[in-house]
Amino acid sequence: MESNYEYLFFKYLCEQLELNKFDDELQRQGIRMVDENNSDKRISKYFSLVSRGDINDFSQEMKEEFKRLFDNSLENVLNNNYNEAIQFIVDTYKVFYHLNGEVEYKYYGPANDNFLAPSNCIVLGLNYFKFNLDKEYNEESFDKQETIIVKTLNFIQGPLAKQKGFKIATIAYNEISLSQPFVNL
Repeated sequence: MESNYEYLFFKYLCEQLELNKFDDELQRQGIRMVDENNSDKRISKYFSLVSRGDINDFSQEMKEEFKRLFDNSLENVLNNNYNEAIQFIVDTYKVFYHLNGEVEYKYYGPANDNFLAPSNCIVLGLNYFKFNLDKEYNEESFDKQETIIVKTLNFIQGPLAKQKGFKIATIAYNEISLSQPFVNL
């Protein structure tokens, strides 16, 4: 049930932030995505929903509505009560992802400050090959790629998130960081 909620929330978030435009631009710039076979929540070529939520803080009424809407196959939810499910998500995602609590910083990857984000934000990951071995490596192309990644992430978590009414933190994951164990602190 929670996986259906997270899938639909990420789909909704991608639509609201128009992440497909960023996918297209990153691809146009020749930045290769990391194809994670273990991520069935991928709705975007490059972005993934890193935040994980639960229904522990839902009221009893919210839990009952959650069960009614999401205790079906994803296909059933998409075909039979999509609009109602999306409205429920819009009304409850801040509780589901615990965004109203005291701000703490959490690791969303290896124990390294590059993977630290505030707990009161939705965390999106951008998954890409940092060392693009399909191209002839040179420092200039590497620097250009990293500049594009940083500008993209800063725009999404800054002006775009603010304009769309979300609190977003972004983290860049590459082929090396994705192969390291994630900590849950």
